[in-house]
Parts: sequence; structure tokens; C-alpha cells
Amino acid sequence: MQGYYRSGTAARILGISSYHFRRLCETGLVRGERLPSGQWRVPVSEIERLQREPIPPIPQGLLDEEEDLSEEENGEPEDEDPVGSERSVGTNAKVGESADEIAIARNQFVKRKIDFPREQLEDRFRARDKEAADQRAARMLSARQQLDQESEARRQRTWRDDWLDYALQSLPIDCPPEVRLGLLDLVDGTLSKTDYHHAQHVAQSLVDAALARALEPHRRRQAVDRVIKEAVDRLPPEAKDPLCPPQWQLRATADAQEAVRHLPKDASLEEVELAARQAVDLVIREFAHKRTCERIVAQLAIPGATSDELEEVRETLRLRLASLSVGASMEQFKKVILEVLSPVCERIDLRKDQALRQEVIQRCSFPPGFPNAEVEPALRAVTVAIAQLAQGTPRHQLEQARDRALQPFLAAHKTRQNKAQHVEKGVNEVSHILLLLSIEGKFRENLFTVGAKLKDRIRKHLEMQLTGNESWGEVRKLVEDLIHQELGLKLKTS
Repeated sequence: MQGYYRSGTAARILGISSYHFRRLCETGLVRGERLPSGQWRVPVSEIERLQREPIPPIPQGLLDEEEDLSEEENGEPEDEDPVGSERSVGTNAKVGESADEIAIARNQFVKRKIDFPREQLEDRFRARDKEAADQRAARMLSARQQLDQESEARRQRTWRDDWLDYALQSLPIDCPPEVRLGLLDLVDGTLSKTDYHHAQHVAQSLVDAALARALEPHRRRQAVDRVIKEAVDRLPPEAKDPLCPPQWQLRATADAQEAVRHLPKDASLEEVELAARQAVDLVIREFAHKRTCERIVAQLAIPGATSDELEEVRETLRLRLASLSVGASMEQFKKVILEVLSPVCERIDLRKDQALRQEVIQRCSFPPGFPNAEVEPALRAVTVAIAQLAQGTPRHQLEQARDRALQPFLAAHKTRQNKAQHVEKGVNEVSHILLLLSIEGKFRENLFTVGAKLKDRIRKHLEMQLTGNESWGEVRKLVEDLIHQELGLKLKTS
């Protein structure tokens, strides 16, 4: 159900005076209904129309009267003056009748003044309705065109998105993200030159060409990576590990990549393979050289060297071998090894020679009964004799020198032993000689008494006269002579 506004309320909504609004209603510029009471009632739709369109001015020829007087003439009280206000209190009947007569006269006058031709008003309304209809038709056409454009753009976007999705789905699973981004830009640029009206095979051929162009660098990189991997796989087993690549494998890969990077962009795969192999071959040779150096150091054994000497020699040898260039000959290796080992070998030989000499000296053997006082002089003589020999003298020569140095001391000891034996044997022979003399009748005294006395004397004579080099016959002859002398003297004395 459509609503209505009173003139005063409608004027406030539109922001104009009540007088202005009533004049518009009276002239037909605003469609409204005049009630029997003289008030104007305007539909809500008419007010909404006036809010959208410019409010027309009051036509010329109408008197410019005060708004409150217009309200009294139309018989419509102001909204702000409620019935029973103080202004209405005390108004007598005469004033009311005069006001009605004035209002009627005024209305008649105004009606005559605004006697516009009915045709002009109808033409104006028809023109306004036609203009509104034209505007609505223009708006509908514009909206339809906009819808068509949006539909066209939507179809174009759908067509573009379908081909982009086709291109993305055609990419290999291992394709890197940058290739995907480059492909999207390339396909998008290709599709921007055509639209969905073209045949499908035309768009597909363009997208496939863009896809091939976008994948070309990726496939090139894959081929190069495969060539580099094949080159690196030529490393010895000790220099590579698929799970945890050692330093040699990483270096070979980096060198191969660097060698390939310096090639022209249009280099063939054969040229890439040759460059990668040459770079890896250098690493292989260096690895072999390094392993040779490590094996030489690890297998180094120096008999007679101390642990400190061995560690020192290994460290020195490691540094010297590291200074050799890759591809050094075996003769160069041997030369370095000899130069490093010579000083320590000399020290070891000197230490061995000293130990051998000391051992030879310590192995000096003295016969039983050798006097302790003679041991130290004998050892000094042996030490001096061995020290006179050159370093590296064999053991048997050292032993010969030792024996020669000991010979005088051993001979002297032997002489002393022989002398002592001869003395002791000669003293023991006294009893036997006395027994023979007694048997022969040359001696008649008590053997034990005379023998005891003679033994001490004979011992002293023997110790004084014997040298130890005499034979037993000579010693016995000397004992007989001594006995005869002793007995002869004794007999004469008696």
C-alpha cells in the first residue's frame, strides 16, 4: 500500500518551505491530492522522485506571500502549532469568518493568475516522461552492454585459465618454480595475442610452442647436469659416496660446473662433456697423488726409531710430499723420501752403533778368579780400542778389537794362575821328593817334620822365582834343586 505525506512534512523532507511546496502542488508540478479540508496529500513515490530530480522553482506571476499566511489560506495548520495552542485561544468567530472569506478570495485570485494552458502542462509531463523513458532505455542499454562485456571478459578469462592450466599440467614433475613462473608469463603473453574465438588447435599449437620454449633452459640444464654427473661418477670409489658426498666428490662437481659455466651458451653437449671430463680428470689425478702421499706416510716404518722420531719424520714427509706437483714421478717421490729419512737414519745408525759397542763391551768375559782390581782397567782398554774403530764397524770386528784389548789382561791372569798352580803343585811335590830321597837312603829324618818346614821355604822361593810361563818339568826340577839345597845346608850345619 502506497503511503502519503502532508505538505508540511514533505516540505521538511525536501528542505523547502511549505509555501514553496504548496505552490508546486497548485501548479501541478507536484502530483498530489487536495483534501476537502484544503490540505494537500502527496504520495511517497512523488517525494522520492523529487529527491532524485532537481526541485522546480515557483512559476512567475505568483505572489510572494509569507509561508504562515499561505498555511492559513489553504486551511492547513503548521505541524508545530498543535490544536488548542495559545494563538487559537481567544480568537472570536468574527475573525474566523473574515479569514475564510479572505482565503476564498485569495484562492480565486491565485487560480486566475496561474491559469496555464492545460496543454502546456500535459506536454511538459509527456516530455518529462519521455525523457525519463529515454534515460531508462539508455541505462538498460548501457547495462546490457556492460553485461555483454563482462560476459565476454569472463569467457576470455576462462579460456585463458584453461590454457594456463593445460600448460602447467604439461610441465615435468621436477620442474623448478622459476620455470613455472616463466611459463605463465610466456603463455599469458602468447594468449594475449589471440582470443577464444580462434580454433582450439591454433591455441594449442601456440601454447605448446610457448611450453617448449619455456622448458628449453630446464631441459638444457638437465642434460648438462646429467653430463656432469656421469663425469663425476668416474671418480674412484674411495672419493665418492651417494649418501654423504666427500670433499673430493663435491670439488669435482663444482669444478665441472665451473668449467661448463665458462663455455658459450650455445655449446653442444659434446663440448660440455669434454669440459666436464677434463675438470674431473684433474681432480682424479690430484686425488691419486694425495692417496699416494698418504699411503707413503702411513706405511712408513723406520726400525730403531722412537715414536717421537717416527711422528716427526711422518709430519716432515707429509709436508715435503705435499709440495710435490700433481703427476710427480716415482723418482721424485723416492728422492723426497731419502732426503727426509737421511737425518733420522743417521741418528738411528749412530744410536745402533753405540748400542752395539756398548753391548760388545758389556759382553766382556773374565775367567774365574780374575781380580776385581783388573776389571776396570781391562774395560777401559776395551772401550778405547773399540772407540778407535769407525762408525758402522761390524760386530765381529768390534769383538775382535775387544778380545785383542783383553788379551794382555787375560794372559797376565793366566800367567798368575799358572804360577799359583805351579807354586801349589811344587809345594805338594815336596813330600813326594822327600819320600823318594828317603827310599834311596839319602834322607833319614822324619818326613812330616822336615816336609812341613821345607814347604814354607819352598813356597817362598817358588813365588819369587817362578814367572808362570815354566813347564811343570821345569818347576819340578827347580823344587828338587831347592830341596837339595835346603837338605844339603841342613846336613852340613848338623
